[in-house]
Amino acid sequence: MFAMLDVGMLAVRVLAVVGAVAVGGYGTGWLVKGLAKGIAFRSASPSLLRISRVLGGLIVGLVVAAWVFNLGGTGGIGGSGGGWWPFGQAGGSGTSNVSGSGDSKTPAQPQPDPNETTFRIRMRGGLEAEKDQRFYITEADEPLTWTELEKVLAERKKTDSSLVIEIVISKGSVDEQSEAVQELKNWAKKNDVAIKLKP
Repeated sequence: MFAMLDVGMLAVRVLAVVGAVAVGGYGTGWLVKGLAKGIAFRSASPSLLRISRVLGGLIVGLVVAAWVFNLGGTGGIGGSGGGWWPFGQAGGSGTSNVSGSGDSKTPAQPQPDPNETTFRIRMRGGLEAEKDQRFYITEADEPLTWTELEKVLAERKKTDSSLVIEIVISKGSVDEQSEAVQELKNWAKKNDVAIKLKP
């Protein structure tokens, strides 16, 4: 189907050029005749008419060909630039800068409460943390697994509605993109708990 559309568009363009050559040739002949009678008060010679028609047809044909075949940049029949209808679209040739739906943005965390209570969690890293899966160190200064930390967070959330989690990422610990940190962020989002990141 697209091939048929391309062939049809090419035919329209070729016909536009042929028509332009014909109009340019005949129009130039009439113009030369009129000028000869108006200025020299006599008819133009056949050779002058022939040359003027050929040149006029070529010039007009080339101009229209450059237009419809988009030789000069944007526009043309079916083009995406600023040519005149129906040989171009009215819109400009700039790239679209329409903002997306915001899917690529990270979800906004709840705004911290002025009376917030910060619960600091330091992240661990290294072979030992990978081995025992205890990536979280709380105020009790005891490394916890995610299951153990989740229970602690649930208890704190019950007693403190303005709970804010502060995640401390230091040198040697897992980074922000690690699974351990993402698990903590997901829990906070699910339970409407604000998060602070402290490098």
